[in-house]
Amino acid sequence: MNGYQDLSDDMEGLANVQFQILPLVHNYHIEKFEKFAEYALKQDPLVPPNAGTSSFGFGVFSFDESDPEHPVRYHDTTGYTEHSQYTFVTPVIHYLNGSSKTLMYNSHHEERRVKAIDSAYECGLQGFETCAAMTDLIQLLRDDEYRPTTIIYSPIHPRNNPDEVVGFTSIPFSWDTAMYNILAKGIDGVDCVIQSETQLYTFELLEGIPQLLGEGDLHDAEFTSMGISRPAVLSDSLASTQAHYTMTIYPTKKFYNQFHTNIPILATAISLTVIIFTSCLFLTYDYFVNKESTEKEQVLQAKRVFVRYVSHEIRTPLNTVKLGLRVLEEELEPLSRLGSQDSTDSIRSGVQLNTDFLPPNKCNELVQLTHEIQDSTGVAVTVLNDLLQYDKIEVGQMKIDRRPLCIWSLLQSTVNLFVVQAKEAGISLQLTGNEDGSLSRLCVLGDKNRIAQVIRNVVSNSLKFSPRNSVVQVSGEWFPSGSPKVKWKIDASDSSVDANGAVISYLNARPDGSFHISVVDNGAGISKSDQKLLFKEGAQFNPNELQAGQGSGLGLWISKSIVEMHNGSIWAVSDGLGMGTTFHIEFPLHRFQNDAVRNALVPTPKPISSSASQCSALSVRNSPIPTLSVTNTKTTSSVVPVSTQCAVSHLRILVVDDVASNRKILTRILTRRGYECDTAVDGVDCLKMMETTAADHYCCIMMDFQMPNMNGPEATRRIREMGFKSLKIIGVTGNVMSGDVDYFLESGANHVLEKPLNIELFDALMAESHC
Repeated sequence: MNGYQDLSDDMEGLANVQFQILPLVHNYHIEKFEKFAEYALKQDPLVPPNAGTSSFGFGVFSFDESDPEHPVRYHDTTGYTEHSQYTFVTPVIHYLNGSSKTLMYNSHHEERRVKAIDSAYECGLQGFETCAAMTDLIQLLRDDEYRPTTIIYSPIHPRNNPDEVVGFTSIPFSWDTAMYNILAKGIDGVDCVIQSETQLYTFELLEGIPQLLGEGDLHDAEFTSMGISRPAVLSDSLASTQAHYTMTIYPTKKFYNQFHTNIPILATAISLTVIIFTSCLFLTYDYFVNKESTEKEQVLQAKRVFVRYVSHEIRTPLNTVKLGLRVLEEELEPLSRLGSQDSTDSIRSGVQLNTDFLPPNKCNELVQLTHEIQDSTGVAVTVLNDLLQYDKIEVGQMKIDRRPLCIWSLLQSTVNLFVVQAKEAGISLQLTGNEDGSLSRLCVLGDKNRIAQVIRNVVSNSLKFSPRNSVVQVSGEWFPSGSPKVKWKIDASDSSVDANGAVISYLNARPDGSFHISVVDNGAGISKSDQKLLFKEGAQFNPNELQAGQGSGLGLWISKSIVEMHNGSIWAVSDGLGMGTTFHIEFPLHRFQNDAVRNALVPTPKPISSSASQCSALSVRNSPIPTLSVTNTKTTSSVVPVSTQCAVSHLRILVVDDVASNRKILTRILTRRGYECDTAVDGVDCLKMMETTAADHYCCIMMDFQMPNMNGPEATRRIREMGFKSLKIIGVTGNVMSGDVDYFLESGANHVLEKPLNIELFDALMAESHC
């Protein structure tokens, strides 16, 4: 519902008309919808008390019109109307100034509205791009006096399913207002007759202002032959079954006398032609504006398809490369360890190495080479992830999950991830600022994964551009009085649901100053001119020399966008080239009065030291900036968990992938871990195997997304329908757009892993179930 409200607010600012959003609620969901709507409306300070409340209490209402003079509200719990075959309701939930009496009104009940809504609904189910439908002439609930009005309904589709309709936009306009805006100003003495399929209304233009004369065709019959009729609405962009309108313009006696000449018919015709031309010009302008908007949407959609294609076509071969390197690494590392033993130890262990065939130094060299190649694949994946996040931010689809978090604990655990990397680079990584423990209680209302991504990006950059034997110092500081660089804000939508299903609101939070993070290095530095461009998209300075041609130039631009979404600020200061750089990040802090919130915020700090490698699941072979790599229905994680050694013998996994090399390599990796493996070449082959399989035969299915004959999400959905409800299904995909991942999860996958596949992460997911 909050999504509908946000959509309405965004659309309302685009025009002078009053947009409304009507969610489509099936009759079996009405009770749940009413409970949530009541809670949501009460949280909005703009909504008057008792809005949406009728004599029966709060709920969806319609009118009993058995007595048309005195219609009575009743509680609509069935969605039934004799005018439609569909049993759903479309209640008004978007509050506009002065419209509180329409809240929770079921628009899908009045006959004239029902016809238009059903027309838009049926058109939307067919996946057409434009499915607007207009009602016949009606009266709005908010109008005390009758004003002939038309409402345009358009279906709302989920981003990942254009064939589903989840609601409607509602745009009402009164014909007197429409004529005032459409027709030339100053026209005096002209009758306009608006005709729908069932009704006629006549307006008279007096000095450019339309006045309603009444129902029916009331023009002066003397001038009937001078009338000019035109369609009042361009129907090309509307549903085929919607109402149609005609506007006919007639001169009045006043108009005729004013423009009477020796050729009155010609003069009148010219004047009326000018009026009609002006009207048609406006309608043509409106048509091309809509056409341009549609074209822009098509360009944006084409761009997203291109990004999805590039991501899939690069990740898929990288997956084969990375898994193949992993097999080679696992084969070589035991030989490397044996080769490091002296000959006595080798004889005592019963292992006799053929050092002529593969000398120990050669084996170590090959292992190191696999590490370096995997580093390169990690960089390629990082660039791809930056590209995807760039696309999300550019189109305004980047979402953050604002929840209370202990900022010091997050800073400490994130910096810990880089201890091993810093040690390998010969750099001293230090974290200071919480010597007295006062920072451990500070809370930020934000997205844990996104904030960690920003910290990782900045720390990684400092390590990357710092020379050996240098120091990178990370510190945290609390500003109790706040900072002018950040703004404190709480939205009505800031809430979460606890383990018992109760809604926890954060509206009672209070400002608690700001938290300042600084990352100081004495590396390459930045010139004054480059500092102005540092957070621009694609900004890279001397990339071939400083970055070996790696990186996308989008990391800091993405970080800036994430920080600003948290109402924070990020900037950098440098005295020039070779003088080092200091990055500054600030977030507003929140103090919570709710015991449930405070109890959930238990910091778990881990001391940063040279032995922190035991606390970090990241190997130095991983990408220097770990990225979001697993998504499930409730939580997301940006840190690869430690692989747990489990007894996995006799556990069988079904590997479903249309690429033979992927099946072969992944099967070999899983077999080395003790699993027994079967394979299927696509979704159809997988379903055939599952038809003759016992419920406990497989402990897991590794399901590829894009396959011929039947894709992974469809196969997953059908497996769930076959009754395999508890079977763990892990999706593997190169399509990591949020819509694609959500589609896989909604189809029944327990988790979705991105390509190239992270085996440690897979081990951790399996350990959750079988250890």
